[in-house]
Amino acid sequence: MNLHERVGNDQRAAVLELLSKALADGYLTLSEFDQRSLAVHSAVTVGNLVGPLRDLPRQFHWMPQSAPAVRHAAADKSPLALTAVVLGVVSLPLSLCGGLGGILGVAAAILGGVVARNKMDHSKGVLALTLGLVSAAISLAFLAMVLLAPGLPSA
Repeated sequence: MNLHERVGNDQRAAVLELLSKALADGYLTLSEFDQRSLAVHSAVTVGNLVGPLRDLPRQFHWMPQSAPAVRHAAADKSPLALTAVVLGVVSLPLSLCGGLGGILGVAAAILGGVVARNKMDHSKGVLALTLGLVSAAISLAFLAMVLLAPGLPSA
């Protein structure tokens, strides 16, 4: 363990969570918790984060390798989520094209549901699901009007 390695917000949050648990379990007083929390907020290195936990029982010790991995914004973009949203958007205008939009809408709703359920990108999944369902409903209404409409006057 390199005590001089820099730490980020994720590591500080992990240590603060351990301190909160120690406070809740009665291992720290409120004033001790406050002092240690201040130290964690100003921590720059691994050594600064290990110190406030040093005298606590083993279940409250923190190891740098157990810290959450840093996630980049690009890693949050699911190609499946993007595909579902694009299908949903494209399906809306195509809803008036003989039901083609309905087919794409159902595909968008299914993909959006999978994305939202698996929490890949929840907001995009819900958006795709909504767009797909709206598109399918418009397509069904359009097809019903075309099929059930009385005969059109001939020219």
